[in-house]
Amino acid sequence: RLKDKKNGFHGHGKTFMKNRLFANALIASGVEENHSVNIIGFNSPEWLISYYGTLMANMITSGVYTTNGPEAC
Repeated sequence: RLKDKKNGFHGHGKTFMKNRLFANALIASGVEENHSVNIIGFNSPEWLISYYGTLMANMITSGVYTTNGPEAC
């Protein structure tokens, strides 16, 4: 279960649906399968949703630290 500051806890079903929505948004945006998606941010429900959504869309996740410069992206 994920804890969201605004809405409390998310169950597995709600989290799965958000992951799938993110995956569909990547596909609709034109990101192709097996391409890399950079994810930047702190540990949060949104980071986890974007991570699993990227995997569900058959894409590669790349975590980026907030201290990285533009050349790392």
